Amino acid sequence: MAALHYFAQGSYQKSVEQDLNCALSQSSVSRAITLISDILVQHFSHKVQFPGTAEEKDRERVKFMQHQNGFPGIIGCIDGTHIAIQAPPTNNYEFPGLLFYNRKVSWISARLSIWSTSIIRNHLKQNFINGDESSWLIGDSGYPLEPFNEHELRFNNQLRCVRNTVERAIGTFKSRFRCLLKHRTMHYNPTRAATIINACAILHNIQCGLK
Repeated sequence: MAALHYFAQGSYQKSVEQDLNCALSQSSVSRAITLISDILVQHFSHKVQFPGTAEEKDRERVKFMQHQNGFPGIIGCIDGTHIAIQAPPTNNYEFPGLLFYNRKVSWISARLSIWSTSIIRNHLKQNFINGDESSWLIGDSGYPLEPFNEHELRFNNQLRCVRNTVERAIGTFKSRFRCLLKHRTMHYNPTRAATIINACAILHNIQCGLK
């Protein structure tokens, strides 16, 4: 309960101890957060994954086609959000935060430059080389294909309506797990912070699967 309370509220560990109104020391709360986040990541990481098989991609295409502004071939949306962590004492330039999402959380990374060498990019590139031209990730105006004419502008406006899915997903994710909000800085080293973020993503996707 202490770990879940922290994930949901983002309170400092001392506050968690007091809010729960139980005999838990700050160190016990810290151990609970570490233990539960480790268990979730070790045993439920499959809850956060990119659609890899043909069947999984087909399911995502169907879901996006059912959108009121549905488009063919879409298997996910891409966007980023920053999660504040305590700056490590050395090499802190290596830890700009980035998350990739579709409607569920499908990919989590800790470096802004990860896309150029990411498994997802290489996977999609290899699939394209092998003849798969029907699977797409859609992004916002930060990923433009220019120039575009009036018809393409209309297309972009429609596409934007579909891509808003990812912004809603990020909003829901961070409001459900308030420890991820920008004003709730995580006072953990980058490795532990990444584990907590992954644990929250797993719980989020489990919750989505229960609906």
